Amino acid sequence: MMMKYPIPDQEQYFYYKNKYTKKINPPQKNIYNIATQIRKQKINKYNRLRRNLPYIEHIYLCDSISFNAADEWSDIDLFFIVKHGCIRRARLLSVIICSILGIKRSLQKKSGLFDLIFYVDEKHTDIQDIALQPEDIYLTYRLAHLIPLYQHKPYNIYTDNTRIQKTLPNFPMEHVTTWETKKWSEWFKNVWEIVLWSKPDNFWEYIIKSIRKPLVIRKKKRHKESWRGIAIGDHMLKFHKDKRMEIQQKRESRLQTNETEGSSDK
Repeated sequence: MMMKYPIPDQEQYFYYKNKYTKKINPPQKNIYNIATQIRKQKINKYNRLRRNLPYIEHIYLCDSISFNAADEWSDIDLFFIVKHGCIRRARLLSVIICSILGIKRSLQKKSGLFDLIFYVDEKHTDIQDIALQPEDIYLTYRLAHLIPLYQHKPYNIYTDNTRIQKTLPNFPMEHVTTWETKKWSEWFKNVWEIVLWSKPDNFWEYIIKSIRKPLVIRKKKRHKESWRGIAIGDHMLKFHKDKRMEIQQKRESRLQTNETEGSSDK
């Protein structure tokens, strides 16, 4: 079921808005590089694990592999939507499980390992709420390239992120492949959710937040000093370096260069 999502072609719906065209060519057959193929095998190997991560409602592949830009050093970036009010338990348990299995990326090891980079509460999935102003091109493209790996129930994340069409007017606002897993295959998840109680805002969420607070403060300060922040709150957890400002500045610089070259040609 993996990798059937057509990676957008420049000639299709990923035109920037000032190059809008109503004519959308049919998607071409994807040709994945060797690094992506290797990581695809790893992703498929842990299909059952994805179905059993507690409090996880949906899992998406994102970033380098979904862009078909993986190289030999690339990790496997994952984006999670979790049960309402359970975001810290979801992250803690998924990190523990993947660490025990030796498949979670660390500072020392990265290549081919899973990077659990983004957690969002199911009732707050409009991630463009954190978009840079006036336009966050990196966040938009990242969202548009999400590839569903696991879905607990039929769901389209783009229904909550309609502003994506302001930047990508030809974007179809849907995933090509979505599916629902069978309940009997999620016994491990169900057991853990009973043990840790699924009621939102319970004791465990408070304990995890309190224990991690000093670490998060240090990390935010460190990233701020390097001009890269982290997005963290009661409805979103993203602990890795935020490159959006860097990408935004590069894009604006390139647009200015193109405008200058266009003026000189005239």
